[in-house]
Amino acid sequence: MKSKRIRRAVRSVHPEREKGDAPARLGRISKIRLWFLPIMRRTKRRGKRVPEQSVEHRKRINRWTVRIGALAMASLAFAIWKGMPFQTERTTATPVAPAMRDDSEIRVKSRFKSLGEEESLKLVKGAMEIRDPKQVETYFRMGKSTPDEVIAFLENMPQSDGLITSYQWMGSMDANDLTMDGVVVAFDHSGAPRNRMAMLVPDEKEQWRVDFPAFSRQVEPGWDAILSGEAKQATVRVYVAEDNYFNGVFVEEGHWLCVSMGSPDTDEVLIGYFKSGSPQAAALRQISAVEVPASRTVLEIKRVEGGGSRQVEITRVVAEDWVVGDAPFDRKFE
Repeated sequence: MKSKRIRRAVRSVHPEREKGDAPARLGRISKIRLWFLPIMRRTKRRGKRVPEQSVEHRKRINRWTVRIGALAMASLAFAIWKGMPFQTERTTATPVAPAMRDDSEIRVKSRFKSLGEEESLKLVKGAMEIRDPKQVETYFRMGKSTPDEVIAFLENMPQSDGLITSYQWMGSMDANDLTMDGVVVAFDHSGAPRNRMAMLVPDEKEQWRVDFPAFSRQVEPGWDAILSGEAKQATVRVYVAEDNYFNGVFVEEGHWLCVSMGSPDTDEVLIGYFKSGSPQAAALRQISAVEVPASRTVLEIKRVEGGGSRQVEITRVVAEDWVVGDAPFDRKFE
């Protein structure tokens, strides 16, 4: 498999003042006529009779003063309300491609007891060394793969990823209501560092195994078919980051939300769209709450008639990381 990092995109810088920034200058200020001063004036001599026309004029001025004052207070209250913390807005200046951080930099604390560093490293090292199909189920959680496919993948790793240089235990990395431990397997490919995440998951008998679909970054039916447009629907393991590219059939920014999707196994970046207010929107919002450049997730996508070559619709958020649980992750938001 080809592996290449996707570079972090550079946010555009706008000279306009953003909300909350102090103004660089006040600009031109119009003079204000103090038309309300007659309200405060008194007659010079006591007992002077004020003409009815003047009384009516002052009453009219008072009424307008109250109205304008009320409007100013309402505007001020609205401005304060818009600035409250519970008012969330989606940022418009966003990266055009997910910038992927090394797995060795990501640690997730767990409320569950982990397998432990020594046992995790021992299990992953043993899994990388097996070449007998009969031993695969002892070390791997295979998903839809066969033992022969797992062995073929392991045998091809020196060509696709390089030689293994180190193992690093990441501790607990629970997701999708699953208890998981993580170990980063680092490679050297002709001087270029690469890595894969071995995610360890216990079964009902508390036997821990490496999740092979996550380790191999499986996609269905395959990146060639997905990128060529041959596959109209697909399941992908990708990094996602918020984006703001709205065009073509996805031009309505108020109706769609947008993310860029990348994988170490392809140079191409897909742009995914999902409906605002949908369970998928809520699921991806929770996944992206972790402060990392891009988040791992498993998505179901489909081609939309009239969409661009890189544009797809996200129809399901299958998992919040690359290990798939018993139920789709977005189902809890329905």
